[in-house]
Amino acid sequence: MPRRAVLLCILLLALGCKSDKGEPAPAPRASSDAGQRVVIKAVTGAFEPAEVHLKQGIPAILEFTRVVDSECVNAVRMPWMKEPVDLPLNQKVDIPVDTSKAGTFTYACWMNMVFGRVVIDPPQ
Repeated sequence: MPRRAVLLCILLLALGCKSDKGEPAPAPRASSDAGQRVVIKAVTGAFEPAEVHLKQGIPAILEFTRVVDSECVNAVRMPWMKEPVDLPLNQKVDIPVDTSKAGTFTYACWMNMVFGRVVIDPPQ
């Protein structure tokens, strides 16, 4: 398939997606029990919450659940994974996060149009 046709297909699939390049709203911090677990919903054109905070050095899981029948958010790309992770409709998907280093990373839908951000905060 010619590259132009592929790009057109991607554009047509993306019509249901909303790109939010602005600053995400602050989100609650992860639970501070033995580990950290943050629940993230994949909704039409967004991940909610758009930003989450984790504590450095404490094991963490991002728990994704896709709650809409949208092609755009049916998979999520993590910066350390070669392939997107499928998000089946109304099923929880756990993705472990390496919290050994403080910093920020961005994840995205499989089309790189919808983004979320994880901040790993250093100990205080």
